[in-house]
Amino acid sequence: MQTRKNKPIRLYILKNGLGNKLFEIVNVLYLYKQFTIYFVEQLSPHQLVRSEQKLRYVFPKFESIPHCKFITWEQYDILKKKGVREITTNDTIWLQDHGFLSDSIKPYLQLDPSFQYLLKKYDFETGIFIHVRYNDKFTLNYQRLKEKDPRIYILLTPAYYADALQQFEKGPVYIFSDSTYVKYLLKDVLQEAHFVEEGSYESFFCLTHCRNLVLSDSTFGIAAAYLNQTSGLKIVAPGYTNDGMNKLKIINTPYKYTPTTYIVQDRSYIVPTSLAVYEKIKQLV
Repeated sequence: MQTRKNKPIRLYILKNGLGNKLFEIVNVLYLYKQFTIYFVEQLSPHQLVRSEQKLRYVFPKFESIPHCKFITWEQYDILKKKGVREITTNDTIWLQDHGFLSDSIKPYLQLDPSFQYLLKKYDFETGIFIHVRYNDKFTLNYQRLKEKDPRIYILLTPAYYADALQQFEKGPVYIFSDSTYVKYLLKDVLQEAHFVEEGSYESFFCLTHCRNLVLSDSTFGIAAAYLNQTSGLKIVAPGYTNDGMNKLKIINTPYKYTPTTYIVQDRSYIVPTSLAVYEKIKQLV
């Protein structure tokens, strides 16, 4: 099947959470320029709370991207029956940043202006915005360690986030996270921090508009860093991540951050791959 501009159609299922989906959209559009891509969203943890809030409503300009369309599962089923082929990718798609750097896609990566009320809710001038990724990665790691499966995700210790603050001038500290574990892990090292309770899209908006940003190993925060155009933006980011093809291997970060980013190379900040450590963390909650 082909579009009016004679480009063949391909289907793509957007998987997992907001960060992964953004990486998939921009990189698939960049890598498969010869096709018109029809995207359908797989249900994710981010959408269980606000399932009506689809990605294309949060990024209204997405619908204007040339050769890109968002469809329903009903439309997907019809197209599949007509023989329209599907593009599949592996986990390395989340380690690529071509699409975020592409001038043809960048103008469409703007959040809905309805989120701008948040600019009055937090101190975006001097505040330090920390994104902590723990919940699903912790749960998966714990289960895999119990099963003696060594393919676990990177989690960063409280010391990483506490030491990251030393890179900034003093200001209010806001912690954006997906987990109740975080309060128990960070309350001693970041005693004056504000643990923010916002939805995933509101949190993402905040991370894309702050001036001081601390990242975890998560496509959610990393995607926000790429879209953050704030003047004087400073970032602290881990200098390593999981290899997309070999989860047993840790590699140097492939992401191209702004030149004012402080890349943390010290791997001692990674939570040890010990079941005893995970048992101890679970006991805190």
